[in-house]
Amino acid sequence: MLPNASLLRTGNLTETPNQVWNLYKWGVGPYLDGLFVQSNLGIVVKAGIWLMPEPEAFDFLAFEYTKSLDRFPEMIDDLRKLVSAGVLKSRPHLANDFAMLCILSQYPKHLLGGGKTLGDEAMAQWRKEHGVSPWTFGCGLYGSGSEVANQRRTLRRVLKRYGRLWAFGRVIESDWLGRLMFAAVRWGARLTGKSPAFLAQIKPAAELFRGIPTDEFARQVYFKAHGEKPAGAIDPAKDRCGFIWIGPIVPFLSANVEEVLEKARRIFRKHEFDFFVEVIVESPRALLVLFGVFYNKSDAAESKRASDWYSEIRREMIDAGYPAYRETAQSSPHVFDQNPVTRDLLSRIKEALDPNRILAPGRYGIH
Repeated sequence: MLPNASLLRTGNLTETPNQVWNLYKWGVGPYLDGLFVQSNLGIVVKAGIWLMPEPEAFDFLAFEYTKSLDRFPEMIDDLRKLVSAGVLKSRPHLANDFAMLCILSQYPKHLLGGGKTLGDEAMAQWRKEHGVSPWTFGCGLYGSGSEVANQRRTLRRVLKRYGRLWAFGRVIESDWLGRLMFAAVRWGARLTGKSPAFLAQIKPAAELFRGIPTDEFARQVYFKAHGEKPAGAIDPAKDRCGFIWIGPIVPFLSANVEEVLEKARRIFRKHEFDFFVEVIVESPRALLVLFGVFYNKSDAAESKRASDWYSEIRREMIDAGYPAYRETAQSSPHVFDQNPVTRDLLSRIKEALDPNRILAPGRYGIH
């Protein structure tokens, strides 16, 4: 919907009956869809979403990094090769210990010892309580039975160099075999020190990679400013959950990942926040390295620290060549500060489409 109330149909650009509007998005002539993504040029009122057909076979694997951290860069490069070869088709989130623990627990204020962040000993104790490794990720395997078996074998062969791999796909089935296997998995996991809270996340994680939506993992935003996570429907904005994050785009290369992690650690320490990071596979060529801080919105000083943290880490990542894939309300007006030519072009398009500045003037830096 354009600001003058006309309805723009992208893709095949016809107002007559069209049976391929959601199948072939390119159409004929200039490709316009991208103009309405992260912009204030129009309002998207209809979109086609492509779903993956249900595969013949599925499995869910969980990986725990248990080796010395000096081998972590080597694991990142091997992970890229697995994604490039199509062995790993899903897009896993590689979560550090703090990111994993905020899903399982509430913030352990009793371990702070008078400081603003958890020290190394406190983190080690918290990890031990739940059996959490320095890095963890889950992934789905899809395809024919033989394809999934081959993916599982290859992942085991490569990733066993760095830690432990669990297969959980069968446990989400509700039949007797699924229940039996889930009981066996729970028993085995408890032997390795997993807490009940850790085990409770297995089914939601497996179902998520199977294509069943859940808000289970969004509950983590309640873990610091609230006494407990809500069991029912959640509304983080209404409940004043304090969480601010940034996701720089990083080449899928260990050297770049190490550089970004080191820069971020320094900024987290400076602003006295615990180190939250998830390394998210975006493609065989790029990662999204998501950093975030939890804070108490009722605490003005802590809110200011969170805002200052965000401003500094955003500036540092841009200066190092790692722009964010998405902006927040705090940074949206400055999206094109380093790209004035694009800002000028988009502003001229904005003037043509929306001369009266009806739609969100200034959003994404487009005036």
